[in-house]
Amino acid sequence: MKIACVGLEREMPRPFDLASLDRAARRAAVDYFCSAIEATAELAAPVGYITPPQETDDAIKAAWCASLVELGDYAQRCGVEVAVEHFPQRLVPTGAATLSLLAELDHPALKLLVDIGHCLISNERPEELIAAAGRRFAYIHFDDNDGRSDLHWPLLTGKLTEQQLLQTIAALQACGYDRGLCLELNPDQDTPVDNLQQGKLVLEKLLAANA
Repeated sequence: MKIACVGLEREMPRPFDLASLDRAARRAAVDYFCSAIEATAELAAPVGYITPPQETDDAIKAAWCASLVELGDYAQRCGVEVAVEHFPQRLVPTGAATLSLLAELDHPALKLLVDIGHCLISNERPEELIAAAGRRFAYIHFDDNDGRSDLHWPLLTGKLTEQQLLQTIAALQACGYDRGLCLELNPDQDTPVDNLQQGKLVLEKLLAANA
């Protein structure tokens, strides 16, 4: 099995805060995430991703950005990328805000993860984010919701439309994207395996239609 991306925060042994104002705590967090980046490289995955902090003040942003640059440096040495996922109601709540931050940092190993479900909440168009990101685009999550909450519903069961998926796929093909397409669905919903299989069929159908 080829691994396309690693969630660097998944199954952490304890909370690690890359935006902590306590230097020792932030150092421990950076060290932990560097080890997760090493594991990403060992798995031959091209990218690992993280989510932004919930706090939004300037001191938190400065601390988090300093940590991101350290992680970017380490990821570059390991031959992988670190993607930042835009996340509603957090420090970078939109894809546009995330791209603006990445442009400020201007680090070759720090990239954007586009989440379709989050775009439904922030009223952004994934295809426009992909095009705007250019070389800073790294990975994508597909999921659906009601446009208000991050529910990770199966594709085409909420606000998401087939036209939006087609436009997103066209943007992926236009930029030469060759990594995996992630179905980020809620495993606690009824028939999770069926949901994944149906989502895979939907994406395969639209990829073929746009070939």
